[in-house]
Formats: sequence, structure tokens, C-alpha cells
Amino acid sequence: MRKTVGIIILSVYIAVLGLFAGAEYFYQTGKARGNLAKLKMAAVLNPFVSDYRREIFDNSDPKDINSIKEAIRLEPLKASYHMFYALELLRDYSRRTRASDQIAFHEIAKAYKLKSYDALYRQIYDQYAKPYLENP
Repeated sequence: MRKTVGIIILSVYIAVLGLFAGAEYFYQTGKARGNLAKLKMAAVLNPFVSDYRREIFDNSDPKDINSIKEAIRLEPLKASYHMFYALELLRDYSRRTRASDQIAFHEIAKAYKLKSYDALYRQIYDQYAKPYLENP
């Protein structure tokens, strides 16, 4: 009985490793060729890697806001994800609202807090978020 359980656990482990290896293959080939379908397949096969979501965001046109939001959910301490999300919210005039601007300013503030030593983050914070957050 114990031997059978051990074999089942080992089989499941090997299957999961195969899925993750397949995800990495799709990610690498999708990234190299700019193939959005392969990047999305990588994210489906391994939903725990935030870099897959960021690449989908980078390679989609128009930008896939949901993929960068998912990357933030997976790795909330990565300042660049907050900054990408905020700048995309400010850049996309067709979907821009007062509420999206507020979200963007708060995301810029989060990014700056996470990476306050970076001069570029400081410059973006001072230009966009600081005036809004000081005088809402």
C-alpha cells in the first residue's frame, strides 16, 4: 500500500514538473518570437509566474491591463509592475477617467515607496502622483 502511494505521489510530481517545463518552453519561445499565443499558453500552464503576465502585457497591442494586474497580484512587491500599470492607465486616453487617474497616482506612489532609491521613480512620482496626493 505504501509503495503504491509513493508511486502515485512520484507520478504526480513528474507530471507537474512536465507542465512547468512546458510552460517555460512556451514562455521562452513566445518571448523570443513575440508570439502572444505562446506567452498566454505559458501563463495557463503555470499560473504562478508573474513574469509570464508581464510579457503578455509587453507584447499585447493594445496593452492587456488585466495581465499586469494579475502580475501585481502574484508579486505585489515588484515596483516595476505597479509603475507599468500606472503609466498604462495614464497613457490610454480612450479608457481614461478620473477614477483611473486616481488609481494610477496611487500605483505610482506604491512603486516609488518600493523603489525610492531610483531617480526615475522619484521623477515620475514628483511629476504625477505627488501633486495629486498632496492636493486631492
